[in-house]
Amino acid sequence: MLAVDGYIVSHLMALEPKDEVISEWLYYAVCTMDMMDYSDNTGYPSLKQSVAQQIEIPLPPLPEQRRIVASLDNRMTAVERAKAAAQAQLDALNALPAAWLRLAFNGQLC
Repeated sequence: MLAVDGYIVSHLMALEPKDEVISEWLYYAVCTMDMMDYSDNTGYPSLKQSVAQQIEIPLPPLPEQRRIVASLDNRMTAVERAKAAAQAQLDALNALPAAWLRLAFNGQLC
C-alpha cells in the first residue's frame, strides 16, 4: 500500500479494491501469497496481468474483513513494539564492549 500518490507504468501493476473489499484486507491477503508460484520465469521474477487476473483471493463479508484487519493491525503493532525493544537491547549490548574498554582504560575494572 502506497502512502503517497503514485503512477502506474508499463512494468508496474496495482490492485484497487472495489466497495466490498477493504484495502487493508486486500494487502494482508496478498502478503500471504508467494507470487513466485505464479511467475513463469524464476530468473526474472514477473507476473503477467493475465495471470494476476486469475488469482482468487478469499473474500469474507465486510464485517469479518474489518474484524480480521483490526486483529492483524493490533498484532503488527505488538510485533513492531517487540522489534523496537529487541533493537534497543541489541544496541545496548553492542555498546557494552566500548563501556568495558572505557572502564579498563580508566582503571575502574577489578
